[in-house]
Amino acid sequence: MTSLLCLPDNCERVLLFGGVWAAWYLSLTSPQIRESIWTALPAVRQSMPKKIFVVGGHGGRGESQKPYSKAEVCDARGGAACTWETSKGPCLARTHGSAIAVSHYLYVLGGRTSDCHTTTSVERLDFYRSLEWECAPSLASARHSAAALCISGSLYILGGFDGVDALDTCEELRHQESYVNSDSWCSRPPLSFPRGKHAAVTIGSSIYLLGGMDSGYRSLDLVSCGDFSDWSDWTLQPPMQQARSGCAAAVVLGAIVVVGGVAGGWTTLSSVERFQPQLGHWETMAPMQIIRRECAAIAFAGELWVLGGASYGGRSSGKVEVLREAGWELGPSLMPRSGCAAVFLRG
Repeated sequence: MTSLLCLPDNCERVLLFGGVWAAWYLSLTSPQIRESIWTALPAVRQSMPKKIFVVGGHGGRGESQKPYSKAEVCDARGGAACTWETSKGPCLARTHGSAIAVSHYLYVLGGRTSDCHTTTSVERLDFYRSLEWECAPSLASARHSAAALCISGSLYILGGFDGVDALDTCEELRHQESYVNSDSWCSRPPLSFPRGKHAAVTIGSSIYLLGGMDSGYRSLDLVSCGDFSDWSDWTLQPPMQQARSGCAAAVVLGAIVVVGGVAGGWTTLSSVERFQPQLGHWETMAPMQIIRRECAAIAFAGELWVLGGASYGGRSSGKVEVLREAGWELGPSLMPRSGCAAVFLRG
């Protein structure tokens, strides 16, 4: 058995189909297996799928504002040549929901349904072992346009709108392979003020909340920073150069990059800003090729992908832009989606 597992092809199969954890456990059984597995690891990592999963949103105005029931997925290893494939979406179609990748699960949280109700629904997809969505414990409070994060194996949802007013409440759910009826979201200390349509990222042990909108529907330039260990201690950071709600953000090479959104006066933006915590100030970057709000953004391998959103005339866009070292480039277009969410799923 040991000699079979030491064969390079078999080591690669263990890594691809069993995952890194299975390979780690097997490496404890024999020095020969350990050496073979770690030798094969770089090649396998390169061949593992790197998928972008886009879920929810709607296609425009009127009847087109009904939430999409289908999701889309592409393998980002193909770069500009990759294509989007249709995938089954959550059982409850929604727009302005939040999405988080935790381990090999994709969670979709809250949002607005086809009848414009704000929902507490949480669903998840095990993208390794199943193509079927399953229900997870519902949120304690219905909310849409909230920010969501995964921190140390727990899901967090922060702020949002309850359908009318902005929220300052936060909730936490510990990720588990299976849930029982007694599992539920628990409250965390509130934000320093109510906000929705904001973005959130983590760097190290710090959480950054960026922009958004207050209950008076005013776009904000405010940036708040908190620590995982003390949610009640939010401190203001240097404000963004531009107030923006419905923006998207991601961490690229250690810096926070914020794109698009709506400024004061309901002007949709193409502008982009970057914040490097060690420098403590915002700087302007090259703008996107189109204006967009309520878009999604994900980062991987030093690139920033911006997907969908509402653009000119409030029409939903399917354009994808990728920020690389040389500047903005067009990526593979998806179906027009505004109010969508996206995650990067590493194989």
